[in-house]
Amino acid sequence: MESKTVDLFVSEMSKDGIAIKVVEVGLSLSKDKPYLEASLDGIITITETNEKWGMEIKCPFGKAGIS
Repeated sequence: MESKTVDLFVSEMSKDGIAIKVVEVGLSLSKDKPYLEASLDGIITITETNEKWGMEIKCPFGKAGIS
């Protein structure tokens, strides 16, 4: 499901005129504070500005029926 979600996100951003690139990652460590880490699904890069954002994808259907 994650790859479909990423493709949809890239497509929707493109419709709004925002070109992005998404790279799949795993565990990321902070350069400034090596004791901080995050487990991200991807890194989004806005190609025009080279601004980077973390991506976390959640699928509520994976937990259907759990109360």
